[in-house]
Amino acid sequence: MSTLHDVSQGTKYTKDGEEKTRWQKLGVAFEKEGRITSVKLEALPIPNKEGEIWLNIFPKKDEVPF
Repeated sequence: MSTLHDVSQGTKYTKDGEEKTRWQKLGVAFEKEGRITSVKLEALPIPNKEGEIWLNIFPKKDEVPF
């Protein structure tokens, strides 16, 4: 069985003179036998000013129904 992780992209912004990061969930990563084996993106990431795309993998959060 696979373990799911959230795939997110961070965007830096400044609020009240303090630098913060806003995280946007872009998809899920699948872990099998202790390794990330595949990633499913549900949205396209946006490159930073240098043209790079950095994605982070976090433990999956429980979905909160609205």
